[in-house]
Amino acid sequence: MIKNNILQFLILSFLITVTSCNNTQELRETKELSEENSFSTITPKDNDNRARSNEYNLSNKQVLNWSNIKRQNYYFPDGGISRFKVGNKWRFTMAGSSSYVYEGGNMWPEYSDGKISGAFGKQQYNCNPDNGGKWLNNVDQLWNQNNLVGFYHVENHWCKTNNDTKYWASIGAVYSNDGGTTFKSLGGSRNEGYIIKSSKPKPSNKTFGGAGNGHVFKGQDGNWYAIYSEYEASVNNYVLHIARSTNYYASPGTWKKYYRGNFSTNALHTNGAKTALRSNLGFMFGANPFVQWNHKLRKYVMVYHKWGGAIRCVTSSDLINWDSEKELLGGDAYYEYPTLMSPEGGNTSKNWTRLYYSKKSSRNSSQRNFEVQTLNVW
Repeated sequence: MIKNNILQFLILSFLITVTSCNNTQELRETKELSEENSFSTITPKDNDNRARSNEYNLSNKQVLNWSNIKRQNYYFPDGGISRFKVGNKWRFTMAGSSSYVYEGGNMWPEYSDGKISGAFGKQQYNCNPDNGGKWLNNVDQLWNQNNLVGFYHVENHWCKTNNDTKYWASIGAVYSNDGGTTFKSLGGSRNEGYIIKSSKPKPSNKTFGGAGNGHVFKGQDGNWYAIYSEYEASVNNYVLHIARSTNYYASPGTWKKYYRGNFSTNALHTNGAKTALRSNLGFMFGANPFVQWNHKLRKYVMVYHKWGGAIRCVTSSDLINWDSEKELLGGDAYYEYPTLMSPEGGNTSKNWTRLYYSKKSSRNSSQRNFEVQTLNVW
């Protein structure tokens, strides 16, 4: 009898150990944001516009308290967040009406604890072409940790004399040799850094437009790509487009917009032809994309802000042909400025990634919450 009890105890202990190991491995795979966060696969109702197949899931949201950044940058978050490492510290670009670089010992931006740079691209009340401000949407390292290229969204508010928010957008490149403490355009010129301009000339009357609100990143082929928002005449709206540079430095003048199967149109020409990107559902109406390569899928995963305040997700193997879009967030609030970050440290992921974004109660609300969820795509 005693032997049987001992045997049963050993068998039960073994089963508990195996179950515990499996659960531990599962937790490593999903990396939940907190013990209270449980993953829930999104199963859309029949009458909504989300994906009909369960090909992604999101953890419970975590609202981040970034009051220290808000005090220095009122419009934060107003673009993507970049992450790079210098020495044993992680650095992050925080975009608002200007940009700052923050530093921390943790690889996640919510733990950054110190500002290391001055403001990049403040608003100015003058007639300069960047008078509406410019801010870094993403930064990449070149040949070492201190040598960086930064890509910025810039706004021309015509001759800015008040707080009129209408702007004409462009995209530019700047460079740093001190790990992001300072950035300069090539030659030090105010205008020389532009890499992408609108295919429409800037009108004399104030109106929203241009080519901007984009994400610049290095593709799996080693080339630079920019996905950004620009006007599409056939639908009278702003939709996502793509441009490419094969230059190591992503220098101004080396960028070509995609047109009818090739990257052939000079991205600085204001009368150049271009072809908008499409998913299986048609044009992608919106802005502020963020692109990440997924090793497991062997595809690019892109999130972007759809007009109307939703965040959508879509995948592609070649950056030109995109699958059907899936709505991740929308309907209950106004969502913008998504960023993807994985534990790999670069712009790639395997099993899961973090989705950071801005949330407002409505489009016209001035209060922006900064939130994060863990995202799986398969």
